[in-house]
Amino acid sequence: MTHFAVTMYDYHVWANHILFNRLKELSDDVFHQEVNSVFSSISEVVSHMYIVDQLWFQIISGKDMPEALEVQKETREGKGLEEMDQLFRNKYSII
Repeated sequence: MTHFAVTMYDYHVWANHILFNRLKELSDDVFHQEVNSVFSSISEVVSHMYIVDQLWFQIISGKDMPEALEVQKETREGKGLEEMDQLFRNKYSII
C-alpha cells in the first residue's frame, strides 16, 4: 500500500507537468507579460511555486528555515518557461 504522502507527492508532480504542458501551448511572450494580479506575471507565479516547493521539501527533509531559504538564490525573475520546466523536472524527475 502506498503511503498517502507519496500519493500526494505523485499528484503534485503530475499536476505541475500538466501545468507546464498547458503553458507551452501559449505564445512565448505571455509567460512574462505583465498582468494586474497578486503576481505581476505568470513567470513570477511559476518562480514562486518552485521556491515554495523547494522550501517545504528542504524543511521536511530536516533543514532549518535559514538553510532552506537558500533555494531562493537558485531562481531569479527572468528565467524562461523552458528553464523553469527543466528546474522542476530536475528536482522532481518529471518525465
